Amino acid sequence: KWMCIQPSVDALYSNEFNEYCKALKEENKCEFYSNTKTQDNKVSVEAKKTLNELKVLSPYHTEQVIKTCEVEKLCPHEISTLLAKKSNVIIADYYYIFNPAIRNIFFKKAGKQLENAIIIVDEAHNLPKRCRELLTQKLTTSMLERALKEARKYSYEETEEHLNSIRTILIELANKINSEEELIKKDDFVNRINLINNYEQMIGDLEFIGDEIREKQKQSYIGAISTFLSNWLGQDQGYSRILTRTDNSITLIYRCLDPSLITKDVIDNAHSTILMSGTLTPTSMHKDILGFND
Repeated sequence: KWMCIQPSVDALYSNEFNEYCKALKEENKCEFYSNTKTQDNKVSVEAKKTLNELKVLSPYHTEQVIKTCEVEKLCPHEISTLLAKKSNVIIADYYYIFNPAIRNIFFKKAGKQLENAIIIVDEAHNLPKRCRELLTQKLTTSMLERALKEARKYSYEETEEHLNSIRTILIELANKINSEEELIKKDDFVNRINLINNYEQMIGDLEFIGDEIREKQKQSYIGAISTFLSNWLGQDQGYSRILTRTDNSITLIYRCLDPSLITKDVIDNAHSTILMSGTLTPTSMHKDILGFND
């Protein structure tokens, strides 16, 4: 998302950007991607010329790649991935390695294998928090308010009714707790949704409406709510479900507590993993929460 040179994409959530990018490519509406890859998925003549120029100047910072691609009207992410195929050292955000979906796509496109990779994690004291954030999902009353405006704007009356009901459920749950934050069971929320409409059906309906809205305005809060409802059904081990209440907002959180749920897979399968930081004490704690073996 942060490498994309389409206007205004920085305002999109990551999952919304993924859908937006996918739709533009499938409909042949992204000139930057079309200029980089041909319809039979081969590298264009213009892209090959730019790649050869960048290889001579390498190593090249991401910002410089983006500036070059803006001039040549090419996709910076695709160009970087093509450069990665010939690279021995790749610098990237944590998510390129520790988000399983991103990692699988990235390694495949770059022609790399995790078992052959030496992973060096800089400022590694930040890694547990980043991984927990990656796996944590939230639903807030303000998200629901925005989704309701979206439903009214495009005259989705049944969707508006369902969203109002979900907001009412959050308020009812908040009225039952005796503090600003309490644990909540998965079924406490799911069973109440089922009284309105089948939970799985609700996810599918909101996802469908969200996709329709993204075709008109890139972003959809209704789609984001569908994503939350789907994730709420996730595993219990390593997670907690929390309801928080303030004067201005109610938030339902599916919070990851155990970063090793995704870090251990990398640590176990990479050729080797090196963590470095000025603040990795106690090392026994970091070893434990990230899933290193003996």
